[in-house]
Amino acid sequence: MTHKEYDDDLYFDILAQMEEKVGTAVTNPGGTRKARFVNTLKNGDYPFIVTYSAYELDEVGMPIDNLDEIPYKGTFVVVSEDHWGEFDYESNPITDPTWLDLAVLANEAINVTGDEHHVFLEAAHKKGNKLYLSFGS
Repeated sequence: MTHKEYDDDLYFDILAQMEEKVGTAVTNPGGTRKARFVNTLKNGDYPFIVTYSAYELDEVGMPIDNLDEIPYKGTFVVVSEDHWGEFDYESNPITDPTWLDLAVLANEAINVTGDEHHVFLEAAHKKGNKLYLSFGS
């Protein structure tokens, strides 16, 4: 096995681990059965669509798992930036969201807007008390 093949395997292993975390958070929000039920009643039950891409690379080019990091401190309403969908998306207020929280809201936004072409969450931009999710395809 060459060094390049090992790096490719490690790269995709790290991405798969992050994708699994996001998928688990999207499909199983809330820790208890009651919390999941209440969340589904409030927000709906959305299929897992989002692909998390808002990570940076380390010095050797490997993805850095930043899902537990808080990109902006404070209380925000999360909105979907330019999209091709039919509807707009705006979340309930959320305080000190992690990237994992934003990925879950991004998945919700994709389902609400109907834009299944732009499913790669690439960034979040702060403007006042709003965080705008930025998607790519």
